[in-house]
Amino acid sequence: MLDEPSAGLAPVIVAEVLATVSRLRASGLAIVLVEQLADQALSVADDVVVLEHGRVAANTVAADGDVGALREIYFGRDRGAQPTPARG
Repeated sequence: MLDEPSAGLAPVIVAEVLATVSRLRASGLAIVLVEQLADQALSVADDVVVLEHGRVAANTVAADGDVGALREIYFGRDRGAQPTPARG
């Protein structure tokens, strides 16, 4: 599990961290990544789960993920919007 692995790092180091995560993923290792920066999470993830107050607010395939939509769900800017239903 990696919790905010890019926090406080220089961009060049962030790129190295994400490249390492990608290599580990490609080797078949399952990784849980906690990340507020949706674009970084989507760049290395197979699946994305957004939690809000401890509950699943969205669950989607990363390739289908829309950074803007995930940010809306995460930050709750549009409370009237319906998030992507959680996959079973």
